[in-house]
Amino acid sequence: MALYFDPTPTDREQLVARGITEDEADRQLGCLRRGFAPVPLVRPATLGDGIEVVVAHRADRLIERWSKAAREGRLSRFVPASGAASRMFNLLEQFRADEIDRDPGLDQFFDGRRDFAFADSWEAACREAGVDFHSTAVAERRRLVDILLGDEGLGLARLPKGLVPFHGDGVTAFCEQAAEASEVVADHEGRARVHFTVSPEHRSLIEAHLADSPIEASYSEQLPATDMLAVDEDGQPFRDDSGRLLFRPGGHGALIQNLDLLDADIVLIKNIDNVATGTWREAALLADRQLTGILLQRQDMAHRWWKRLRDEADEVTLNEVALFVRSGLHHGIPEPVLSAGPARRQEWLLGVLARPIRVCGMVRNEGEPGGGPFWVRDDEGGETLQIVESSQIDHSDAAQEEQFRGATHFNPVQLVCGLRNPQGTRPSLEDFVDDHACFISSKSYQGRSLRALERPGLWNGAMAGWSTIFVEVPLETFNPVKTVLDLLRTPHRATESPA
Repeated sequence: MALYFDPTPTDREQLVARGITEDEADRQLGCLRRGFAPVPLVRPATLGDGIEVVVAHRADRLIERWSKAAREGRLSRFVPASGAASRMFNLLEQFRADEIDRDPGLDQFFDGRRDFAFADSWEAACREAGVDFHSTAVAERRRLVDILLGDEGLGLARLPKGLVPFHGDGVTAFCEQAAEASEVVADHEGRARVHFTVSPEHRSLIEAHLADSPIEASYSEQLPATDMLAVDEDGQPFRDDSGRLLFRPGGHGALIQNLDLLDADIVLIKNIDNVATGTWREAALLADRQLTGILLQRQDMAHRWWKRLRDEADEVTLNEVALFVRSGLHHGIPEPVLSAGPARRQEWLLGVLARPIRVCGMVRNEGEPGGGPFWVRDDEGGETLQIVESSQIDHSDAAQEEQFRGATHFNPVQLVCGLRNPQGTRPSLEDFVDDHACFISSKSYQGRSLRALERPGLWNGAMAGWSTIFVEVPLETFNPVKTVLDLLRTPHRATESPA
């Protein structure tokens, strides 16, 4: 029975068109009105307490595991790639719109203009338009930016971020992802499977761009059924000027459904813009291989323990499995389970051993934004490892704020995911989503304020029920391009070793 939503016939048509049930719409509106409880942090995960390191004398064995799985065709890459390039150019758009004339970032941009991978084509377009590429005059520089971003020139602002030339000779992030995949997930025949999630308006451009790539590329778009409702200032369903319900994309957490639809075994996840050149790239490739080796090792152990525990629930086996769950999968066992009889402990431990497993690279926190690794209290009273964002924390609680600020590492989005269970089948990944880990943000539409709901983040609440292993990786593996100025950093321009 609906508690928050009394749909009109037009509402029902909109819901059916997207594949959203009335019960789901009612749930979303209830969430927007009630809000969400903050994530209860226990403590930050740190080295030796939730974050592991690659032990030097075991590193070769990890590479052997990775290599064998790659040759057998067990690996694939999953790349969220729907981000628009327009966000990269916010500063330039402000300059272009006459909102600012001077800014240190603008000076850096124009001083380094010859160092961008798109410099030659940009200069050629300027020459054709009769614009001085080297001008220092504000008005002339605005024309330079128009040529770079506008449809009459290179039109970079309307591209997906992955199609902006990042590196020398106009190499894009899509090209770099394809090259990395060929070195990390290719099988014995050289076939490297990469799945990109893209926006529908850019899909044909991206497919054409990668048509001659050596990878086996596949694509999907965020499903309409993952769109989310919003509410107005009175808590009522937000409607546009024509009275129709407003649906908004559900955020990157919606991609758990895209991941779930893949016919895949071991999946390496990495954002489209986290690519680099030279030895920074080599560091990322090595980390991918080592993280994959760790995933394969723990998954093999979990599956072997599952098979033994299924057949033997004696105290010795129960205790040995509990030790592995604590130390190998980093699951704290709730007190009610510890004090229960053998049958209940067996049931709980089998459930944990059968969960999907993810190994997440973590880099030292040097002030970069992003979710951090924490021990979190779960609904049963146990402790699990989670990647937690700032927006999920009650910052008014001094104790929780202190725990959050105590994080020593953050998540660079370098994950290796084991999707199959001990029986060799694929559980539904939606069964492991924490629906209470949604995000609510304040937005506006047609000049009116609204509160928008986003699904639990892909590596936050969408994977909350997975077994999680955090491993420290070098900071050199993290080289995202959030703004165009990031392309002037050495990892995107050089081939020498990092300092």
